[in-house]
Amino acid sequence: MKKRRKPRELIMYEYLLRRKSLSHEEMRKYRTLKKGYEGELLFDRYIESLPGDFIFLHDLWLSYRNRAFQIDHILIINNTLYLYEIKNFPGEYYYENEKLYFETGKEVDDPLTQLKRNESLLRQLLYSLGYQIPLQAVVVFVNPPECTLYQAPRTSKILLPTQLKQYFQHLQTSTAIDPIFHKLEEKFESIRLEKSPYEQLPSYNYNDIKKVSHVNLAITF
Repeated sequence: MKKRRKPRELIMYEYLLRRKSLSHEEMRKYRTLKKGYEGELLFDRYIESLPGDFIFLHDLWLSYRNRAFQIDHILIINNTLYLYEIKNFPGEYYYENEKLYFETGKEVDDPLTQLKRNESLLRQLLYSLGYQIPLQAVVVFVNPPECTLYQAPRTSKILLPTQLKQYFQHLQTSTAIDPIFHKLEEKFESIRLEKSPYEQLPSYNYNDIKKVSHVNLAITF
């Protein structure tokens, strides 16, 4: 299984955080990136525990008809492609009238809406590449002690922290991977975008860069 790389944006925020005062908005962005990365690492552990034959891809930025979309995780197992949208939300949330709210009543972006868009674009992309294969899409809330979700829609497209262990126990591989999926894996790697088209690096000046110039950030500006 290919080791996950820390996002470019997060790397830059971490180094600048040690060397300058970030604005309120930059700190919010940094915490969001950090939480997201930690959640993805947590989900990786569940994947690593799977026995048998499977293909696992992560951090894919793809494009279909000039519409870019991000895939957190793709798991190909038992000749089915699973699309996972990972959310590491702290706090209490609730659904009401098909909208997601924070405990204070503030509306937040609904991951099911994002999942629906990504699933549709991925399905269309697969079809354009000549693949008509079973596709299941799921939003995964990975933060057990810190996230509570009330009135969640009764749908198979949401996995709560308490359901993850049982879910992966049932997802045991029963068949070998068909060679067509290895070709699909190669295709994904060949067409993936090098970086997010929406990437927003924190603001900096010459002195900030000078202070970190001795550190290899593995970032191309």
